[in-house]
Amino acid sequence: MQPRIALLTVAIFSASSAFLSASDELSEGLKRIFSSPAFSGKSFGPARWIRGGASFTTLEPSTSIPPARDIIEYDTATGKRSALVPASQLKSAGAEKPLNIEDYRWDQDLKRLKKLGGDAPASSLMFAKFSPDGGRVAYVRANNLYVEDLARSTIRALTSAGSDTLVNGSSDWVYEEQLNLRDGFRWAPDGRNIAFWQFDESGVERFTTINNTESLYPKLTSFSYPKAGQKNSAVRVGAINVSGGSPRWGGRNGFFFVLHRTDGQLLLATPLATVNWATGYGKDGRPILTEHFDSTLEGALVCPSGGGGANWPAASYDPVSKLFYVRVTDGCAIYKKNPAPIDVGQRFFGGSAAGQPGSQSFIRALDIRSGRKAWDYALVSGGGSGTLATAGGLVFFGENGGTFIAVESATGKPLWHFETGQAWRASPMTYMAGGSQYVVLAGAGGIFSFAL
Repeated sequence: MQPRIALLTVAIFSASSAFLSASDELSEGLKRIFSSPAFSGKSFGPARWIRGGASFTTLEPSTSIPPARDIIEYDTATGKRSALVPASQLKSAGAEKPLNIEDYRWDQDLKRLKKLGGDAPASSLMFAKFSPDGGRVAYVRANNLYVEDLARSTIRALTSAGSDTLVNGSSDWVYEEQLNLRDGFRWAPDGRNIAFWQFDESGVERFTTINNTESLYPKLTSFSYPKAGQKNSAVRVGAINVSGGSPRWGGRNGFFFVLHRTDGQLLLATPLATVNWATGYGKDGRPILTEHFDSTLEGALVCPSGGGGANWPAASYDPVSKLFYVRVTDGCAIYKKNPAPIDVGQRFFGGSAAGQPGSQSFIRALDIRSGRKAWDYALVSGGGSGTLATAGGLVFFGENGGTFIAVESATGKPLWHFETGQAWRASPMTYMAGGSQYVVLAGAGGIFSFAL
């Protein structure tokens, strides 16, 4: 019997060894699939223009230090390839391995590699952006906005109220997941101010998930996320001076505002469409209310309607004539409260709004010094694109009926039109090529370019 026992023991050990080998192989295979780039598709970029468009850069796998990546430069005209910054140079002080780059931006001299954030924890900075002059970088950290001076290595907190429920410069879970909005701030062209989103999640119910993979024991993670019919985040857009001060908050409320570009002081607030909820704004920047416009079961007439007088289409400005050109919808709506109770988990609207007859859309020219209307161009079919003002005294825009139109910027006199059969959503833009100026507009089914 002894030989049989020995044989059985050997067989058990052999089976156990084979099982462990198969288990290790499976584990390694899963790691390759989910924890390595082994099966990732080939990608391009992020690509960035440099040298005024003469070249662009992109990230490509390093042949000398895998799996790191080099920053490669391509000449736009010839396609010549060169390693502008090899992975061997992408090391922070004291580090043995190159940085793992997800995204990057260039400053003006294309030479510096600088760690941002001071003593901030690793992976805590988001959406870093150079100022227009390349001397500063703004970023979000712990739901607050910061600006870092690259020459002085000084960091200024622009907002301080950020918390688990108050988000500055980023977004809440709903806007990220449903609307693909995450990066929530932009520099002004002159580098003096930053515009940003703020989300107040106070009172929004929490959603809890179970994380079974990060550690031996499950962990609970909760975040603000409303179900249908529940309270959403309160959202507003503000602008703040990078030298300090308090944010100035905007609203789609039917008023035309002019602010001082350096300190944000309110210079002018005047209706750009019919307004009945306020008579104007005080020196403190707060509206002077006419009455409380809570919706009722019978309905309350509010002007402007949900479009706010002016909506998303881009406006333009002529610095010579001091005229501001904006698409305006002049109309009112009756808002009624919904008496039905909330059925948790089901779609629910707290009320309804019914637009009233007589609504009219215009391209409207406003004098920024007085807020007075200089002229109107009535839009036959309502909506359309934003506006583009040129130095040659022209204003371009698209009408929803498909007409691309040019008018005289000083008077609104029609000068030219072109029928395209397109529905416009984008705003016109202009560019130079071969010594000629062009105007281009993107429609629902194509892009139209015209030489001036």
